[in-house]
Amino acid sequence: MSSPAQSPTKVFHPAVFRVVGLYFASLVVLIFLTVVCKFKLYSRMEWFGFPTAWGWLLMAWFYVVPFIFGAGGGFLLKPFIRNFVVITALIFSFHSVYTFFAFSLRSGYLMTLEAEAQASRRSELSLKSLTHKYQDENGDGLVDRVAMVGHWELKTDSPGGYLAALYLVQNNRLVAGGSIGQQKLDMEAQGTRGFDFAFSINPVNIKDALSSGPVEVHLDLKKSIPVSGAGKSILAFCRWAPFLDRTGFEGEDPEIYQTLLSIVNFHRIDVLVLDPAEIQRDQVIFVRYINDVARDLDGNGLYDELLVSLLVDSIYSGPIYYSLQEESHPEIFFQNKTSIAKGADVIHLVIDGTDLKKLGKDGPYRLTNVNVLNNDPYCPSGKCDLKNLPVFTLYLPKYVTQAYELNKFE
Repeated sequence: MSSPAQSPTKVFHPAVFRVVGLYFASLVVLIFLTVVCKFKLYSRMEWFGFPTAWGWLLMAWFYVVPFIFGAGGGFLLKPFIRNFVVITALIFSFHSVYTFFAFSLRSGYLMTLEAEAQASRRSELSLKSLTHKYQDENGDGLVDRVAMVGHWELKTDSPGGYLAALYLVQNNRLVAGGSIGQQKLDMEAQGTRGFDFAFSINPVNIKDALSSGPVEVHLDLKKSIPVSGAGKSILAFCRWAPFLDRTGFEGEDPEIYQTLLSIVNFHRIDVLVLDPAEIQRDQVIFVRYINDVARDLDGNGLYDELLVSLLVDSIYSGPIYYSLQEESHPEIFFQNKTSIAKGADVIHLVIDGTDLKKLGKDGPYRLTNVNVLNNDPYCPSGKCDLKNLPVFTLYLPKYVTQAYELNKFE
């Protein structure tokens, strides 16, 4: 008598594919919400990024939730262990395939960037002329501007945007405040093209260096390599690769976003020698902080702004721009514009109450990196109209305000 045929044992339950599909559907929804709602995944705190609550949720969905789906599927479908292993293995296999594909796209794009970089490095910059002149603009016999004019030629087989910059060096070290200027060199085609340049620097900013001896002028040429449309699409794809740590979930990729490539550097193309006694005094001298006060401008019982007053001694009159930060939140900049008169004058640094509330804490506030300039440093594309001369920057000491309750600002 023949024995009845036995049905083949199932390796896993067919419904595991539904469980895996449900996991990826939920993951796509989370990514869609992240992109559409522009949820921040990391907060910026000093030099590191710490995940936000949404960032932790997204990372958990990549690395922890697959085990939860595997456990739930194994419990419902039976047998537990077999279906748990299959579900988690399928999910992480899809993650691995996606990551490998993203890595391949990224590697191909990096090879394209490297080829462009190699072609750019063969570019040649020739300095045809350079002269400097010490200028006395107010007729008091003291130097208040160092002007530099010249002409350079760029020869290249790699068209694009180049950046030539002059800066000061002393004893093989960059001089503080010694950035002379930079010029964008647009090469629309292969070949050679000449460019005239004219820069100026306030000698007050380098007085300490000049008191130690001659200061050398150096020249640096860089190539701007922007990310193409295809590159941005690849970054968007790599952003969600679970095992590709070179492109973060915020879409950051320092290798691809290396927008400036160093081409060549020329040393000691000119030398500045100037007796500090022949230099004009500082345009604005900080005397002391006076006080700080919160002001209610519309009379509704809530403060509209925080005002910090300081006393200065100035030989400059005109507009000034200032910026500052709170010590515990260096990622937040407070900036505004005011004016100054010659002689003893009081400057009011105003922090808008709405901006102040971004700190998320009560005072006292420790204000740091307080800078005052006489030309707008926040101009688009870095192209400023330096119409207020001589150019200067005043660096102020730290200041600690009184204790304020944040909920009293609107």
